[in-house]
Amino acid sequence: MRFDIVQQCFDQVKRVQPLIAEEHTLLFEKSTKNSSNQKYVVNAKYWLIEILGEYAKTKLNHSIVVEAYKHIVSTILKSTKKRPFFAVMDYVKFDVINEIFKSDFKGQLGLIKSIYMGLNELLSENPHFYHQHAKCNLWQSDYKETSLKELHEALKYASLARYNFSIECEHNPNEKLSISLAHTDFTIALITSKISAIYKFENETENGKAIEAIYQAIQSPYNIDDFVQVKYTRKGRADDISGVLGQVMNMSSESNRNIRQKYAKELSNINTNLLRYRSV
Repeated sequence: MRFDIVQQCFDQVKRVQPLIAEEHTLLFEKSTKNSSNQKYVVNAKYWLIEILGEYAKTKLNHSIVVEAYKHIVSTILKSTKKRPFFAVMDYVKFDVINEIFKSDFKGQLGLIKSIYMGLNELLSENPHFYHQHAKCNLWQSDYKETSLKELHEALKYASLARYNFSIECEHNPNEKLSISLAHTDFTIALITSKISAIYKFENETENGKAIEAIYQAIQSPYNIDDFVQVKYTRKGRADDISGVLGQVMNMSSESNRNIRQKYAKELSNINTNLLRYRSV
């Protein structure tokens, strides 16, 4: 070949691996114009995530990461005049932060919490931020009594987000706000159910709070995909919701009989909706 492009590509890949990798072209990717057996894939995102994850494993680097994260978010907010929060939405989502600073055990526990605390001064008026902060506390907590304080903080953040979303929905009703409100309700159901799980589903008061939250969340069609996972066995993302419902509906203790009597209407509605959602 006159320009020796193949050799140049090979040399470039060798020079910058793992940023660029050579892979075999899949059959459905080929066409009459592109019949090559090899393709070059850009892995910059995954390489960067790996490097950041390794850097964040050292606790001495955490303060630098938090300040850098705050600087990035602050810069974007200042440079965006219209609806600035939505410009940084992807940077504040718990799933995104957890992916960037991942480790072998529940992400970078202290770091992710520190990032949210650092962002609080920039985003404290936004309900989306509070919802993500609540999810951080929820998913980073374990099933020990020492996590109860963290989960109650998560409930506080989620409840504040819910209150603000509901006020916004009253003044400016639209589908996006309704979806945000519904997803926050589901997060509250997960938090209260996890608190109940820590008490081994034996605390009547906490079981009652969980039933109330589940009832609220299941009213919205925007939560169908989440509730489809709920069964009376603990499996999947909605483990603790399943645990609460299974305990209350199937166990014959006096506490559960009291719950069934007090929340008969709510439990009937939850069962009806679960059956309906599963048939969708």
